[in-house]
Amino acid sequence: MTSVEENIEKKPLNDSTASDPRELRKVIISSFLGTTIEYYDFLLYATASGLVFSQVFFSDLPAWAAAMVSFGTLAVGYVARPLGGVIFGHFGDRLGRKKMLLLSMWIMGVASVLIGCLPTTDQIGPIAGVLLVMLRAAQGIAIGGEWGGAVLMSAEHSGAAQRGFSASWTNSGAPAGSVLGTLMFGLFATMPEDAFYSYGWRFPFLLSAVLLIVGLFVRHSVSESPVFLKAMEEKKDKPRPKAPLVQILKNPGTVLKIAVAFMANPAISILFPTVGIMFAVDAGVGQSDLLFVMSCAMFVQIFTIPAFAALSDRVGRKRIMGWSLVVAAVWVVAFFPVLATANLVLISVMYFIGLPIIHAALIGPLPSFISEQFSTEERYTGLSLGYQLSSVLGGFTPLIITALMGPSMETTWATVFLVAVFLTSAAILMTLKERRNQELAHV
Repeated sequence: MTSVEENIEKKPLNDSTASDPRELRKVIISSFLGTTIEYYDFLLYATASGLVFSQVFFSDLPAWAAAMVSFGTLAVGYVARPLGGVIFGHFGDRLGRKKMLLLSMWIMGVASVLIGCLPTTDQIGPIAGVLLVMLRAAQGIAIGGEWGGAVLMSAEHSGAAQRGFSASWTNSGAPAGSVLGTLMFGLFATMPEDAFYSYGWRFPFLLSAVLLIVGLFVRHSVSESPVFLKAMEEKKDKPRPKAPLVQILKNPGTVLKIAVAFMANPAISILFPTVGIMFAVDAGVGQSDLLFVMSCAMFVQIFTIPAFAALSDRVGRKRIMGWSLVVAAVWVVAFFPVLATANLVLISVMYFIGLPIIHAALIGPLPSFISEQFSTEERYTGLSLGYQLSSVLGGFTPLIITALMGPSMETTWATVFLVAVFLTSAAILMTLKERRNQELAHV
């Protein structure tokens, strides 16, 4: 598999603002580790919503209704992400990328630890569910600001020739964090059932305190984006420009297209740890077995994401992402029927096609592609807002699918819905511009 060192040092730095290879490696590693920690916290919630929260916080409801409400709280985090994108994007475009990354990590870490300390509904009544929603919203705001800043630190430190590869390691942090979270949940899920639902599920969330310390140390060690510093130097004697959000909303077409084009990303990513697990376990698959399969598939995805991104530096980003969405529309037709067989081998094949291939081909080129759609002065805001709006559109996928399946777990309309999402995303993606060979400072 392609390594960070190989891709950085074998390609010339053809951007006047690009950092030297040593600093670029440092920034890439920082973005990867920081995003791993943040997505550990954020996606840990997705696994818990499928396995635990319906029984711990909504135990007074019928099983299907409890699952609906649990996935509803999951969606709250995705709804809050655009707000985080706007807030952190505004100050990231005005004050710098690094400061916002540190703040977002603080918010995410504290919110996750508090979820691990939260009393259950049996202990304090319905207020437990309310507090859970509030903390999930805080997670959404934090991740909404985190992703854009981490992408830009890598993309803006990099030359055009390897920008896709460099920026993609931010997205590799998502499966890395999810693998860590899933393994932690799988470890504690081996406890006796009563102990797990009583207190065992809390430990993965409490581990966030340790990860927060590690993440802050890593984030403090990197330098600010050279593209951002150059832009600030060039306009220091000029009149203060309008807020980045105001500039973007004058011509919102790009942001809206990005939102629709990439709504397939969260739709795919949260399909596996939520509805996929719920459906397969209901069909008779062992919970621990399925978590292990998903963890293995996501581990491979950590490396296939930058591999597809490196390929996009050569052949184009739209071509790879567009084909991934078309393949996804075919693949998902077989997804639920295969899960219903409860055959772990067949299910493993579906997971290994879906995550390390289809999803990786979509999200590998994605960070650099969206970065290339905006100028430096509004890039953090535009990148974050467009991407996080796509998360809102796709973040309701588990809730919608569960509603379409109903208590009978009939999957026909759920499959039709997913096919429509993937093909719509592909069609809108084709209307955006390909700018992989253009320097970010000149966009």
